[in-house]
Amino acid sequence: MNVALEEAIMKCVGKNAVPCTLRFWRNPKAVVIGSFQCPELEVDIRICREKQIPIIRRVTGGGAVYHDEGTLNYSIFTPKSHRLFSLNFLNLFENVNVSVAKALHSLGLRCASLFSNAIVVGDKKIAGIAGAVKDGAMLIHGSLLINSDLNLLSEVLLLQRGSLKVEVQRKFTRSQRMDVINLEHAIGRRISLNAVKSALRKAFEELFSVKFIFGGLIKAEEALSRDLLKNKYSTKHWNFKYSRELA
Repeated sequence: MNVALEEAIMKCVGKNAVPCTLRFWRNPKAVVIGSFQCPELEVDIRICREKQIPIIRRVTGGGAVYHDEGTLNYSIFTPKSHRLFSLNFLNLFENVNVSVAKALHSLGLRCASLFSNAIVVGDKKIAGIAGAVKDGAMLIHGSLLINSDLNLLSEVLLLQRGSLKVEVQRKFTRSQRMDVINLEHAIGRRISLNAVKSALRKAFEELFSVKFIFGGLIKAEEALSRDLLKNKYSTKHWNFKYSRELA
């Protein structure tokens, strides 16, 4: 449902049915793969089935990520008509990543490095980012490891290897595997989910020169997300697209 909501909100923002939106969300245990990835190259499907961890394909590109309740996800939606589109999309993408780094700095993280699609502490990844422009809107979303189960993460996500032939692997987007670290470990203390959300919200308000107000989903977003959940994100045809299982 969370991944279905991403597409539903993007479509509604693109139609100007709802305003620009900042969303925070968490999943129970799940693996979320990029739109153009082969699940067999990215995920240990056997372990996921044994541990009943769903594998879900999102609408944006990029690499595979592991989610649990120790992972906080953020999403930013704007219509293509918004003034932000005077910026190059890649520049805006980078600016969002910089804002996340600033939020983490305000929480006590002092030694982060920025890459095009990640924030790294030393040589360990703490946050990732992905995005898409479609349906008249822009979606930039990312995940932040706060106190996630990193042992399970390492079990379910594969390294750069796979049983498919090399020429087949090249057809798909491959994840760039790195060691990972939780925010709590990096700053050396426990931290509340609300504190992290507050820091991110403040950083995004500064970036976009706006003030966010709390609001819920409109009926169109709820209805569309239910439809997408049933007919797309709960289907093997979508989640295992590009898989040998459907060949």
